[in-house]
Amino acid sequence: MWRRNLILAASLFGASLSAPLHAIEFKDCTQWLKSLRQKSQSFGEYRQLLFGSALRKIPAQSFEIIAGSRDHPNIEIPTATSNILEQEKSLRLYNRFQRLPSILKSLNFVRAIKYRSQAQDPKRSGWKKLYSAWRFFLPMAPSYVRWKTNRIYAQVQKNPAFLLSDSDQAFIKKWNLASDLERYRKEAQVYSRSFNALSIARKMTHALKWTAVGAALILSLSYNNYISAQSSFNENSPAGMSRYDEKVELIFTSPMPHASVRMGGLVYNYGVFHVDRYNLDEFQKMVGFGKDFSGSHTRIELKLTDFEKARLREALEADVAKVYPLMVPFVDCVSESNKAVGKACPALKVPPVANRSQALSIAYLKSLKLLGSDKVGTIYFAAGEDSTALAKSKDLFVNAMDTMLFAEYAVPTFIGGELWDRFGQTNEVKYQK
Repeated sequence: MWRRNLILAASLFGASLSAPLHAIEFKDCTQWLKSLRQKSQSFGEYRQLLFGSALRKIPAQSFEIIAGSRDHPNIEIPTATSNILEQEKSLRLYNRFQRLPSILKSLNFVRAIKYRSQAQDPKRSGWKKLYSAWRFFLPMAPSYVRWKTNRIYAQVQKNPAFLLSDSDQAFIKKWNLASDLERYRKEAQVYSRSFNALSIARKMTHALKWTAVGAALILSLSYNNYISAQSSFNENSPAGMSRYDEKVELIFTSPMPHASVRMGGLVYNYGVFHVDRYNLDEFQKMVGFGKDFSGSHTRIELKLTDFEKARLREALEADVAKVYPLMVPFVDCVSESNKAVGKACPALKVPPVANRSQALSIAYLKSLKLLGSDKVGTIYFAAGEDSTALAKSKDLFVNAMDTMLFAEYAVPTFIGGELWDRFGQTNEVKYQK
């Protein structure tokens, strides 16, 4: 709706530039706006039909009529059916649906069934929408309201004649789900096989996602040598980073997720839209540790051969001062650092999706060490707090949020990430330092 209103506002502003508003009669202006709104709605329907989302939210009767007609494109519908479509404002959509090729009809039906076979999110309004906006970034985070909604819908799916208790009825009424639940009750009978199959698939997917989250959190606590952040930047400390040690390390900072590649005394950093090279002192200031070393970081040593080190340094030096498109979660500091290391040493190539996530990248490299890989060396967790336990608790929380985000959006992350890896490249135009 907001997009449509924005188009209307922009169009009206454009008209005001070409002719004085006082010269436009009110009636003509109203008709013009109405025509523009109709064109906007028409464009929206065509876009939804093309991408398969046109049937997801239409009323139950309209969906049954349109979905049932996909195998009979030339059949003439009875007047009573036409009246139902007209009443539910779906007649135009029905006519356009009939003109689609079979593959787009199937796409719209499949996507609609996938959407309509699950409990819808409780309908919020006003400030509640703002309060719940964070769930877009952490859709897997536990929610009592969502859990209870899913439980009620699951009971109705098993038995469409199931009668809700008084407390469940009050809950459904409170969250404005009564009409959708009745829609679901009817469609659970008509499309019972599809609903059951999709329910099983969701449960399996849900279990896999939480398994990945649990494994990542367990590994985040494993194979760590705990030191202070101050010791990590002290060249005289046995565990400190030194300009003379010629080690190669991936450095992941926390609580603000960020990844860099260290080669001896230089740190290559894929920052905000461009690539930098720092010495250790500059890097310490850049990551915001400051006097109190308030930030923590994980250092994972990579055991590369001289040939692999040369390849990695050549690739990183070639990227210094170049511009790259920061598009989280498809392209970011984690993905670019992993890509550079993976090209230099294929044995350390992090799998798709995990190579975009800091927590999953750390978990994968630790799993290689667990399996006996000679490519992963010492792993340090440098705590920036007075208490290592407090620093690790923050890091554990950040890893949990990061893993849940990438586990939920794994498919779009995989597609977008693979497209960038295959066809994208850092911009050859170098920025001015």
